[in-house]
Amino acid sequence: MTTGLDPLEPTDLDHRLRAAEAVVREAGRLVADYFARRELLSIDRKGAQDLVSEADRACEDLIGARLSGLFPGDGFLGEERAAAVRFGPRLIAC
Repeated sequence: MTTGLDPLEPTDLDHRLRAAEAVVREAGRLVADYFARRELLSIDRKGAQDLVSEADRACEDLIGARLSGLFPGDGFLGEERAAAVRFGPRLIAC
């Protein structure tokens, strides 16, 4: 089965890994800030047993924005805002 995409070169994968690591570190700092103020954290229900906090959404938004900026041709799918999915030849899931 072919995808119509050129295979990623090892250097492309290394670049993507370094970029993802930097984005995850930034997201970790954001989440740590929310954790430090957790008594003020807003939590909503997405379903009967499905909770989502403003920290969850902010983290996903940050990751999506950074990775979309770095790899604009790729798609992005996040758990919290699935309605905001963006499709591309490669899909980044968060």
